[in-house]
Amino acid sequence: MERANNYTIITDVYGAVREADSFTCFHCGVVHFVKPRQKPEDYGGICFVCKQIVCPNCVKLGKCDPLERKLSRIENRARFLKEAGLS
Repeated sequence: MERANNYTIITDVYGAVREADSFTCFHCGVVHFVKPRQKPEDYGGICFVCKQIVCPNCVKLGKCDPLERKLSRIENRARFLKEAGLS
C-alpha cells in the first residue's frame, strides 16, 4: 500500500484551507498527515498481523493491539464491575 487511507480538508476561522493526505492509526486511532507518495515505512508501518497502517509509536510497541479490541476490553471490564457491584 503506497497511499494514505484518508484525505483531510481543514479550514481555519479566517477561511484558509489546508488539504493533506492522512491516515488513522488502526491501533491507537490517532490521525496522522502524510506527504504525497510517502511510503508506509516512512510514516510508521504496516502491522503484519492485522495488515493495517499503524503510526510510529504503535510500531515501536511491536505487538498487534487494535483500537476495537482495546475498546472491547474496556467495555467488558466496565460490565463486569457493574455486575459485581463494584462500580
